Amino acid sequence: MLRRSLSRWEGTFTRVATQPIRNVQAGRHKITTVDAKPYNLSNLVATYMLTSMPEADECTKTGGCTGSDQQTQAACDAPVIAFVETNTSRALPHLQEAIESAGLTFDHVKWIIVTHIHLDHAAGAGVLLSKCKNATVVCDPRAKRHLVDPSRLIKSAKSVYGDGEVFANECGEMIPCPEDRVQVMTDNSSLQIAPGRELRFYHVEGHAKH
Repeated sequence: MLRRSLSRWEGTFTRVATQPIRNVQAGRHKITTVDAKPYNLSNLVATYMLTSMPEADECTKTGGCTGSDQQTQAACDAPVIAFVETNTSRALPHLQEAIESAGLTFDHVKWIIVTHIHLDHAAGAGVLLSKCKNATVVCDPRAKRHLVDPSRLIKSAKSVYGDGEVFANECGEMIPCPEDRVQVMTDNSSLQIAPGRELRFYHVEGHAKH
């Protein structure tokens, strides 16, 4: 769903997970591929960190805001992070490392985007959201209920992994996302993640319907 959108956002994005952290940059905007290292294995699952550091005058030119007061202008000029996928909560140290490597903090995370609700893509959304006070989780309409109440996901995972150490190692900690911090995106809808920077969402049947 998002691979096409990511390429439109940056223009030259190619998924590459052969290094723990890989950057593709266009001006003030960057995509960082972050190795989530599930099971302590490298080059298996990636998450993506999109950073945008627009200047205030660029924000005004691109229509992101009017820049009519200091508070609005400061918001436009602030760095913005959007994560695409979270993996499980066990990936959090690697996401934090990527954030800090960019000279930023969890407070700069504005968007946490999950393409679907499978655990290796979204199980860590609640934990990451709890660290990011300014963030909103973005998902498919059918994924929202599982993010707000992950009990069915947890029950399903425990039926496979059991209720002990294997489950903890495989799935990490899954906690609910507050409903008012979850935004759904319908097919062919768009989201401005930073001034002048937009992602478009497509529902693609096949791998998952949520």
